[in-house]
Amino acid sequence: MKNRQGATWSLEAQPWAPGKAFAEVAGKFGKWGLKAPDALEALVRHLVATVVADGGRHVSLHLAEQNNQALVLAFSHQPHPSQPWDDDVLTRLRELGAASCGTEMTGEGRQVWAVLDLASCPRLHPLAVVPERRRDDEWEPKVGIPAQRAKPRAGDL
Repeated sequence: MKNRQGATWSLEAQPWAPGKAFAEVAGKFGKWGLKAPDALEALVRHLVATVVADGGRHVSLHLAEQNNQALVLAFSHQPHPSQPWDDDVLTRLRELGAASCGTEMTGEGRQVWAVLDLASCPRLHPLAVVPERRRDDEWEPKVGIPAQRAKPRAGDL
């Protein structure tokens, strides 16, 4: 995550983790001089609750902000989830305001991500600067919405 603002947290996979995750993300938005979008709380809580349900001991939460977009990614660290995949997760993320979203199951666990458009969110600090993106620094989810695309478009984070 060179050239962009980012943060990572490790949380116990407990029922309180979604609330703690939102508090951390909202605090980071404030430190970056950004007003959190209205959809942020429900979206972060849903991402984290989804991976907590996988039954692992801890979850990771990753946040990156760049070019008026924010990526929020939750990772379960549970390669064999105790719960079957819920097909409604991605639909619900879209309903909560995700510009795009997706999921990937890896040998280390499930990751679920959502990109939020921040263009309509005012900056709290007029001098806050967002670093420019480097093309060699992109992440690659395997399944996503819309159209189940394998890689976000250039305008996505």
